[in-house]
Amino acid sequence: MAYSLNDLYRPLRTVLRANGLILGLGGGALLLFWPGGLMRLGLVAADGPLWSVRLAGALLWALGGHFLLAAQERMVSVAAMITLFLANGLTAVVLMLSYLRGEFAGLGPVGQALLVLLFVFCLVCALVSLRFLRTDYVVL
Repeated sequence: MAYSLNDLYRPLRTVLRANGLILGLGGGALLLFWPGGLMRLGLVAADGPLWSVRLAGALLWALGGHFLLAAQERMVSVAAMITLFLANGLTAVVLMLSYLRGEFAGLGPVGQALLVLLFVFCLVCALVSLRFLRTDYVVL
């Protein structure tokens, strides 16, 4: 769908698409389809059965699809903005609390750098959605 140059939701649409592709479809596919033997090598803390990791991947996959579809709407709904804020804000809080508890001590420098990038990405996505929650744009 083509949008005009004065689309007021352009930054929000960009964040929705980036979040849907990177965190939703990318992270969801990683957790859903990554071989269990490689998960146990330290990428994901999975000592027991992997059903909870696979379930998280499936939910991320669904959330990514929702964000990609919400970005295509003419007016981005408040429900999509709240979902974007909650999903990214809570993910950032969980990552920060896990870091403060020392739960990422077993990761190498590359894993820690990726988690810091994921934290910053989630924080930015959550804050961008807050900007649009208080607006009452009407498309004529």
